[in-house]
Amino acid sequence: MRKKKKNAKLQIALIIIITALVSSGITSAVFLIIMNNKNSSGNDAMQPTTLVLTSPVDGSSDSTVASNPSNPSVEQDAQEQTSQNQDPSNQDAGNASVPEELAEIAAKSGSDVSQFDFDQLITVNSNGTTATVSFYEKQNNSWVKSAIESEEGFVGNMGVSNEANESSSYTPKGLYSLGTAFGIMPNPGTSMDYFTVTEDDYWVDDPNSQYYNQHVKGTENSDWSSAEHLIESRPNYNYAVFIEYNTQPVVAGKGSAFFMHVGNMATSGCVAVSEGKMVETLKWLNKEKSPHILIV
Repeated sequence: MRKKKKNAKLQIALIIIITALVSSGITSAVFLIIMNNKNSSGNDAMQPTTLVLTSPVDGSSDSTVASNPSNPSVEQDAQEQTSQNQDPSNQDAGNASVPEELAEIAAKSGSDVSQFDFDQLITVNSNGTTATVSFYEKQNNSWVKSAIESEEGFVGNMGVSNEANESSSYTPKGLYSLGTAFGIMPNPGTSMDYFTVTEDDYWVDDPNSQYYNQHVKGTENSDWSSAEHLIESRPNYNYAVFIEYNTQPVVAGKGSAFFMHVGNMATSGCVAVSEGKMVETLKWLNKEKSPHILIV
């Protein structure tokens, strides 16, 4: 009876210590406790018990896990819990869980998923001039992969870089919002702002123009020496959406006319996917969800 009372007092003391540590801000600690247990022969024996105090990554609450040499499965559970807490894909991102692939791409770009204040995202994970293009959306404040299947696409002839500019064939690295959609073909059913290309549609790529990196109608007020005549780019511009790189503010020479469009080879800097995937993408994009594209 005396030994049981001693164990009870020890457990109470332990609880008091843990409570004090948590209150003082210590969220991770390991205790080696000598408990009076029965050994395998049924005799009293002093056996060490390890108590691991852990907390989730967001620090919202604490949990304790005890392990005993006679019960190694408990220690294994504690190790698995610690591993899960340290996994970036399990970390809290504004209460939004993050798929492992998205967490890896965000880390590669230096982006913080917890700061993503939009609900649709296209990722472009490049390898040379090719790239895996994937689709994510936020549901119930958690990021999930969209029903749209990933596809192997293409980026610029020089790959992806922070050094994209008017004279290079780099695709710009980073996170960008998606703007106006357009196409030589009629609107396939997107909720994005969409215009059907005619003979009067141009995208100015002359750094000296006041319309640099902008869509213009007609040539009446032309002050440029160079501009893409959109209707001449079939089938690439059958369907496309503007990647809002170099827009706020527009910097002369930093690069213009970067789109996600139809294509089956490396580009001058745009992101290209099959026509079927581009149509599917436009139907999926929702202006109200502020869609973005993350390129790495």
